[in-house]
Amino acid sequence: MKTLILSLLTLSAASFATEKEVSLNEIGHALSQLNDATSFIVKVAPGDELPLNFRMSGDVLGLENPPENGKIKALQPLYVKVEPSFLFSTDKKEWKSFESFFTGQLGVSVGSNELSTGEIYLDLQKR
Repeated sequence: MKTLILSLLTLSAASFATEKEVSLNEIGHALSQLNDATSFIVKVAPGDELPLNFRMSGDVLGLENPPENGKIKALQPLYVKVEPSFLFSTDKKEWKSFESFFTGQLGVSVGSNELSTGEIYLDLQKR
């Protein structure tokens, strides 16, 4: 009886420890299946691209002509665990929150070179 109970506990623990891994292309389908009891890992391989849309709205400022056809391109391997929070790793052993995994800078400039132009940039580096 002890052996049967131990086997069932081991099998249950193994099934919970296994997480589904999906590619960046499969993320939309995986997100639609996420519930409170499950998680999955998104594997981002170098060269993978994710289309980017930028939107800004509010009661003070709004974006009139949003940029089109932008893409985020992966430069090195990255794993993102969705459980429903996001954790980041390069080896699937050590997982960190966004703030602990990345360091960087968000910047805004207006009127460079005596022109009435603006720029918003984000520089992210792995810690």
